[in-house]
Parts: sequence; C-alpha cells; structure tokens
Amino acid sequence: MSTTFSQYPGVFADGGTTRPTRDTGIRQVNCTDGLAVGCTTKQGIEVSYEVTNTGRRGGTDTGQVHVTLPKAAGEPGKRLAAFKQVEPRPGQHKKIKVTIARTASYHPLSIWDTQENAWVTPSGTYTVEAGSSSADLHLKKTAILR
Repeated sequence: MSTTFSQYPGVFADGGTTRPTRDTGIRQVNCTDGLAVGCTTKQGIEVSYEVTNTGRRGGTDTGQVHVTLPKAAGEPGKRLAAFKQVEPRPGQHKKIKVTIARTASYHPLSIWDTQENAWVTPSGTYTVEAGSSSADLHLKKTAILR
C-alpha cells in the first residue's frame, strides 16, 4: 500500500503562480508601537503580507496563516488560524490581511482549560507563519500575548 501526497498541499490555483513576496507586518491589534514583540492586546494578532502573481495568467491564491501556541500550552505544532483568498492579475501584487481574534468562535489562540471549564488564551510567545499552504510557509514572526 502506498500513500501519495500532493506536491502543493492546500493549493488550488486557477493557472497563475503566486508567491509570498513581502512581509508587510505581523503585529498585535491596537498596538501603539506596531511591533510584534513585547506588545499586549485583548483583541489578537493582525497579519499582512503581499503575494505576487509571477505567471502569465490570472490566478487565485488562498493565503494561509498558521499559529503555534506558546510551549507552556502543551499543544502540538501549528494550527490554521486564518485564510484569505485573492485574485492577482499577471505581475500584480495583492495584499493579504487577516486578524486572528482572541474571541473568534473557532478559538485559534485558545485551549480548553478543564479546571476553568472555559477557553483560555495562554500568555506567551506565539509563532505566526504565513504562506500558500502548511508546507509552503515563507514568512515567520513571533507575537507576544499577555
């Protein structure tokens, strides 16, 4: 028995080729200094970056943002926290901007606390990665939530 994996997991393009080209910012929402490290917020993390269609035809790119919780959370690896679809024309740059909210119904920054019987957002350093799929994450930064 053999298993075949897609060469481009999570990527379903319409003929164009897009690549993350420029990190335009990973930061906590409502930070006064705009920096990823040392800034606190109750809202979450804002992520933005650009993709460029390097192909000859228009295409669709679904930018993905993955988050790894602080080590103290005891959670395995990265989790898909947000995604956004853009349709750049050939040679065009498109900005992908998403907010990973602490209060989102799918709990991207939280773990279930059995003692509190509630979702909690652990304090600490979160690793935030962005790209076209879980196997193609070209941009990486950290964000500290308290």
